[in-house]
Amino acid sequence: MIDRIYSMEIETSTQLYPRELKQETICGLVLDMLKERNNVLCQNKSNDGRVFFRNGSAAYLDLMRYVEWCLPECKGVMEAVACDRAAGYILEDAVQKVEQFLQEKYPGVQCFMYKNNVSSATDSTSQVTYGTHENYSLLAQPAKEHMHHHYALLDTLSKQYLSEGPINLYNGVIAASVMLIPFLVSRQILCGAGSIVQKPEPHYEISQRAQFMHCDISQSTTKMRGIVNTRDEPHAKDYYRVHLTCGDANMLEYATVLKLGTTGLMIRMIEEQHFHPQSLIVKNPWLVFQDISKDTQLREKYTVFCYNTEKQFSAIDIQQYFLDTVVDFIAKQGSNAETENLLEYWQATLDALRKNPENLFGKVDWITKKILLDNVKKKWQSVSSLAGVDLRYHLLNRKKGLFYKLEERHPEWRLTSEEKVLYYKDNAPATRAATRTKTVDMLRKENKIISAVTWGHIYDETNGLLTTLEDPF
Repeated sequence: MIDRIYSMEIETSTQLYPRELKQETICGLVLDMLKERNNVLCQNKSNDGRVFFRNGSAAYLDLMRYVEWCLPECKGVMEAVACDRAAGYILEDAVQKVEQFLQEKYPGVQCFMYKNNVSSATDSTSQVTYGTHENYSLLAQPAKEHMHHHYALLDTLSKQYLSEGPINLYNGVIAASVMLIPFLVSRQILCGAGSIVQKPEPHYEISQRAQFMHCDISQSTTKMRGIVNTRDEPHAKDYYRVHLTCGDANMLEYATVLKLGTTGLMIRMIEEQHFHPQSLIVKNPWLVFQDISKDTQLREKYTVFCYNTEKQFSAIDIQQYFLDTVVDFIAKQGSNAETENLLEYWQATLDALRKNPENLFGKVDWITKKILLDNVKKKWQSVSSLAGVDLRYHLLNRKKGLFYKLEERHPEWRLTSEEKVLYYKDNAPATRAATRTKTVDMLRKENKIISAVTWGHIYDETNGLLTTLEDPF
């Protein structure tokens, strides 16, 4: 089995009540409080002022409007899930310190941070999105070989997709990303966060990001957003980095496991050249992505082509097709305990979506939130009341957040241990994340003045590049 690095970049929304300060000021204060944790490895003297922490994570202000927290390099799905939860704790602590600081000047002021992907505005023209990006290592040489073997098919396929610009299929990560599109179109039924969408009339959807997808393939993450992103920034030698921006921010650990784990298995099939580009193709993917998001009953059928044979599949059918393909692949290539658990979760989730979606309460975010909202509707019909519940679900506050209150009543929802999560608040995973921290410490003992740190490089203020860390593991 090929090892894999998993990571995520979490863009958060921060609000102040009553609103006395500009968004960039509030976010700047949050970043300042993060730096006061005495866990800073290095603050870069660059334009974005990115801060690297001793636990392997990084943070910066994205567009001066969002605090973006980047998880460290995690070896395995469960490690990434634990680091994701630890990030929530760290951000919550910083926001509470901002609130305490501001209350000296603005008595009664409250500061809130949300781990979601869409603003809560009830005016449809004002809704904006911010991302939860996913990162997966992809071994470069097998991906190149797979691309060369199927180049003609991939070239034909890519011309059917709506792209922001030219598609360079000689780049292995772009070719692999194109192959993932049919899977990603329907993945939202496993890990969508659920959202009240305001246009044309208020209605509930599976995915928070779907309404903001405007093409199949893009390099941009803020304008012409695509299902797959072709940014080629590997941050490592011998590996590509698959960078996905179409996914939602999950609160439930089960959903995060499904999101990262199923995608990791699809990438493994590409690495080991088991996945054929024509095995399943979705017609008009980005439009189907949006249509599936609206189909909360999961009854609609969509045109797909299985080795050029036209069929009508539901979103569940598409996911079942890929799961069956993975199961066949795993039977031949081998597995481990984490993979076996994941396959069990994947099949159980699809079975429940077919027959008893309510059984996924506490497992899949969009189902859990839909049940909550349906109950609220029995008491309050106003859009603002429902939107408030939607937003409170994502509040990063263990005392006030709706999700955390529910989880407290249902401890069985958790898949991580609190001990492990608290460990990752201050300690890096045993990957390049830990190596980066140890290397900076060692260089400082040698009286080097560290001016900047990136995922794979360490710079000295006088001599420039000091060290390259090429292996993400």
